[in-house]
Amino acid sequence: MTCEEKRIWEGMLDLLDELPDNDATTTPAFWECECDGLVSSLHPRQHRRCVVCGANRDDSPDARLSVVLGALITEATTRRP
Repeated sequence: MTCEEKRIWEGMLDLLDELPDNDATTTPAFWECECDGLVSSLHPRQHRRCVVCGANRDDSPDARLSVVLGALITEATTRRP
């Protein structure tokens, strides 16, 4: 990832920080468990259970879109080439 691409991704992360705290837009593509951590608490819809905390997909909420986007951006900007 070039420095310019990283700045663009980080700018997107800053925009996500500006979303209101009460933004409850969710996506059915992911669900959130009780684990700590931005990435570790997200699971794709295909995963039925969290192997760490034991949460079940059917008993857990759809993931907030801002959390999913934040996790994707964080992963993209911290991944080593």
